Amino acid sequence: MACTGGQVGVRGSGPGRWWAACLLACCGLLALPGFACAAGLDLRVLVDVSGSMKSNDPGNLRLPALRLLVGLLPEGMDAGVWLFAGSVEPLAPPAEVTRQWKSDARRSAVRIHSRGQLTDIGAALEQAAAG
Repeated sequence: MACTGGQVGVRGSGPGRWWAACLLACCGLLALPGFACAAGLDLRVLVDVSGSMKSNDPGNLRLPALRLLVGLLPEGMDAGVWLFAGSVEPLAPPAEVTRQWKSDARRSAVRIHSRGQLTDIGAALEQAAAG
């Protein structure tokens, strides 16, 4: 990894390296002492399933990345996961993270695809913010 001008990146090219950098950043935040224990911590994850992801994430690394992230979430915090393209669909509805929530979220990760039409990030942000 390299840090230049306030930006963190992974040396080399390709979308897989970008996803790896994002995952490492998320894991690093969760590892900070006291971060996961903060009262009212609420994580909202949006996963792009639009057709453009066929070229941006040809190996569908979003699936194992989400499973890893879900596995690292501490129980007791709140989290939710949504898929978005032209519409928004909850993958793991927002709730307190429990063993059952983690199991359901990991199992549901197989629904991640790259067949969606359009990319309505605005609607995804609104729905995730609303819960």
